[in-house]
Amino acid sequence: GYVYEPGSTFKVAVIAAALNEGVVRPDTCFDCENGLWMYKGKPMRDFHGYGILSVADILKKSSNIGAAKIALLLGEARLEKYLRDFGIGRRTGIEIPGEEAGLFRPRSQWDTLTATRVAYGHSVGVTTLQMVNLVGALGNRGFLMRPTVVRRVSDARGRRIREFEPAVAGRPIREETARLMCQLMTRVTEEG
Repeated sequence: GYVYEPGSTFKVAVIAAALNEGVVRPDTCFDCENGLWMYKGKPMRDFHGYGILSVADILKKSSNIGAAKIALLLGEARLEKYLRDFGIGRRTGIEIPGEEAGLFRPRSQWDTLTATRVAYGHSVGVTTLQMVNLVGALGNRGFLMRPTVVRRVSDARGRRIREFEPAVAGRPIREETARLMCQLMTRVTEEG
């Protein structure tokens, strides 16, 4: 259960949350400040300098500044709620000892920059399993599943002792949002 800062892959959760809440659409545009944005007296940078980008292109081009602005529009309360609903900061409940919960501080401990940093996967620690589960929910019509490693337990004669069925852990986003996110994520692999 190694815990790491997810970085840019985390943007999918923030964008999915904002789309699900209706605060943005894929064509909603943000000024990405040509790659350098001073927010609350601190610089935020993009790897490439972009001007105006749509939400779809913020995801495609992986703009930190765009993601941060989307997170601010979503607001701290909804940002925290969605990330918790996606399973960030809690164990998935897999049948292996020693699973880590990751690091996701409660909003009461955030400073004025936390939401903007979390938006592009900083100031938060996840496990690989949490990220696989989060992205899996996007491909699974919005359903977050409780992952399982063991399918069944049998005795020496091959008789089934116990079977583990897939279990739904929650549904952080609607089916339409999940489908839309899959379309947007496909664009990441395309030219441009």
